[in-house]
Amino acid sequence: MTIATEKTELRRRLFDVRRSLTPDSLASFNAALHSRIAEFLTQHGYTSVAAYMPTRTEPGGEDLVSFLLSIGVSVIIPVAHEDFSMSWHEVTPHTTFRKGAFGISEPVGTPLPGSPLKQVDVIFVPALAIDSAGYRLGKGGGYYDRALDVVAQPVTAALVFSHELLPHVPREPHDAPTDVIITPEKTLVTDGTF
Repeated sequence: MTIATEKTELRRRLFDVRRSLTPDSLASFNAALHSRIAEFLTQHGYTSVAAYMPTRTEPGGEDLVSFLLSIGVSVIIPVAHEDFSMSWHEVTPHTTFRKGAFGISEPVGTPLPGSPLKQVDVIFVPALAIDSAGYRLGKGGGYYDRALDVVAQPVTAALVFSHELLPHVPREPHDAPTDVIITPEKTLVTDGTF
């Protein structure tokens, strides 16, 4: 079996598990995850993040960005484009959103100029699964791999549910590990470089 086939099969299984989670389970997991995120940011004095707009079943929940804003963190989020690039937009409590080309809520307005990822303390990256070395399995579009490849990046942190922390995630030569893994139960540093 090729690595690409392994990743595809693992994605399918993980999506099935996420779809099976009850609203009460998701609410409980996300409340605990929000607490861990707040602890992590406070412990390191981080005040600015690049985040993403989770779907209903993704770690962090649909209220992740509003939670981050409520604890006083500056937030930027991406708009994904069909050419596999992303532009970054500042989010405030007054930001207007619309459904984007991929069905994900995205901010309306002008993207930030330059390289905004260089200006944040932490980049929260989505993941379907991750291993203890920090290698993550995304949805397969490669958006974050491309975005992170072009910046001298700040700390990267993957948000996952505890059952998505696996012994090993299939990886390819272009895959780069994240620095931190945050689950509802714990925060793990993968390589100690930050």
